[in-house]
Amino acid sequence: MDLQTYLNDRQEVFEFSIRTLFPLDDEIMDNIEKALLKYRPKYISAPKKTMFHTKPLGFIGVKAAEVFIVELELTVPATKEVIQRDLRENLGMRFNNDQLIVLDGNEPTNDVSEVDEDATPDSVWSAEEHTTDGPLLYTQETEHADFDDYYGDTYNERFLSRLKKEEEKRRSDRKQGEYQPQHHYPEVKGE
Repeated sequence: MDLQTYLNDRQEVFEFSIRTLFPLDDEIMDNIEKALLKYRPKYISAPKKTMFHTKPLGFIGVKAAEVFIVELELTVPATKEVIQRDLRENLGMRFNNDQLIVLDGNEPTNDVSEVDEDATPDSVWSAEEHTTDGPLLYTQETEHADFDDYYGDTYNERFLSRLKKEEEKRRSDRKQGEYQPQHHYPEVKGE
């Protein structure tokens, strides 16, 4: 093995993906390749189209759109923001921030290909399985409880009648001079 082959094999690769909301025809792909030449691309995939996503990842405010994806492997380090800026400049001003984004290879995606193939209906959490018709904190005591004691019209009527009785008692106690406030503060002696 010669030195050049060894160095090429040992070269670090930086993965990115270009995501657009517009179709990538041959002319656009040529412009993308020209923009990426300074990063010495090792691999540029053919564009792939995903199914409709209700909220495509990275596209803020976009509802129900197909996403076109190009996977990249570059040998010169760069940030996704720099690559994104270079692509937008090379493609012209017709594509704004909402239509083209670049993601780092380590970022999460919402591709259909990344769905867990081993998932079975039994292993997937379902809200339908975890709903109950009764109280969430079910105990034996709640099974026979009279909930009218705790809320509702009956509770409110009893509460108001109790308040009325206490108010009447306070009024009668005031008239007789027996009423003492709830919070009695001791007198301060001094000076």
